[in-house]
Amino acid sequence: VALYLDFAQIDRDHPPNYELFFGERLPDEQVLSRPMSPADAVHFASAAAFGAQFTVVGPGESTTG
Repeated sequence: VALYLDFAQIDRDHPPNYELFFGERLPDEQVLSRPMSPADAVHFASAAAFGAQFTVVGPGESTTG
């Protein structure tokens, strides 16, 4: 999962695995959004509740003001 990427830098200075991750475009049918099944929702519910207690901030941001 790409949590933080500097796309401008990656376009200029290709890292060693650039082609692995950005080389070939996936077909549209492989990247379409699909609803989560009820079984998956139950499975991931505790992880979602755990994650909801945190605030996600970007680089240089702070939750303390």
